[in-house]
Amino acid sequence: GGDPGHLHVRDAVYAFPDELEPELQDAKIAAHAVEFVKGIHANRTKGIDKRPFFLAVGFHKPHIPWWAPKRFYDMYPLEDIHIAPHPHNPTDAPEIAFTTYLTGWWNHTFADIHKLCSNGSIPAGTPYNNKTCPSSIAKRFRQAYYAAATFSDHNVGVVLKALKEHGLYNDSVTVLWGDHGYQLGDNNNWAKIDCWEHSTHIPLIVRTPGGTQVGHTNGFVEEVDIFPSIAQLGVGHIVPRCPTPMKASRETPTCTEGLSFVPLLSDKDKPWKSGTFTQAPRAAVTNGQSGDTPHDEHFMGQTIRTHEWRYTEWVRFDNLTGVPNWNHVKGVELYSHQHDSGMCKWDFETVNLANDPALKKVKEQLQKSLHAGWRSVLPPEAGEGPTTQGY
Repeated sequence: GGDPGHLHVRDAVYAFPDELEPELQDAKIAAHAVEFVKGIHANRTKGIDKRPFFLAVGFHKPHIPWWAPKRFYDMYPLEDIHIAPHPHNPTDAPEIAFTTYLTGWWNHTFADIHKLCSNGSIPAGTPYNNKTCPSSIAKRFRQAYYAAATFSDHNVGVVLKALKEHGLYNDSVTVLWGDHGYQLGDNNNWAKIDCWEHSTHIPLIVRTPGGTQVGHTNGFVEEVDIFPSIAQLGVGHIVPRCPTPMKASRETPTCTEGLSFVPLLSDKDKPWKSGTFTQAPRAAVTNGQSGDTPHDEHFMGQTIRTHEWRYTEWVRFDNLTGVPNWNHVKGVELYSHQHDSGMCKWDFETVNLANDPALKKVKEQLQKSLHAGWRSVLPPEAGEGPTTQGY
């Protein structure tokens, strides 16, 4: 997490003195990236190396522990912090859908959270017993998350500034994304590894040379789409579609299950994917941290998100072959997004509608798409795409 070793911090929430900022992990990563940019500039100036460059910069924050300089905490006074809009369990959600990070791994890892769990400030057993984290503690955690996120925002700015100062920004493709979200108390969960919107909806911002950005799009894009998009934007390479069956795909050195989103950069309203997919493991796959299954059983949450619905099945899963057993279902979830504007509203997944007989046909269609997989949601124009081996 970037702890300056001489301080031995073990808390999840910690505001470091501002003067220690250069010693924090993410500040060091930003500084290293700046030195890389300077080296690229120097080599180009000297004519030593003018090849295209690729720079991947991964910041740890706002992942827990939420360590950041105090000045970033000060931006978010506690009195201005709100708790999650829906802090209780979704109605009729299966138990396997929840995680126990707060009273589980976080409790065992961070001294401040362990103290709160030990003295009863955080009730044991959440979220299974539907006892929520007290508002005062929830606000402190959310403040810390905001501070950590803003610290990363600052460090992104440090790198972008270096690109601009060394004449590399205007002809570079820049992609900013996060690998997952955090529940932060929403649906009575605090971390990730679930199949709800807070955990699966991530930020993705793309800038290309020439100013072709068109603003926000409601077109579905997934993490697997980033690689083929960067390859096309950066060097004009079209990454071949992965072949079937799975064995052939795994034996193919370079292929993608994603779809380049380059067309969306010039036409944000272009018809695109009809859904996205996410997986969240349970039981032994996650060291028994969550779910209600014995350690010798492996289950996977398999979810599809369409413009109007989210449908999830928690099924038996072979973590060696990566194959789900659709006939062994531990739980099912169905949430309506029919009135969702797509602009980061989070109050839709509060009632599990999977057992509503009026939605039987909707459920069947979503189940069909989920089982069919990622190829079933591709836009018609994507076709089968170029492959390294035939279908």
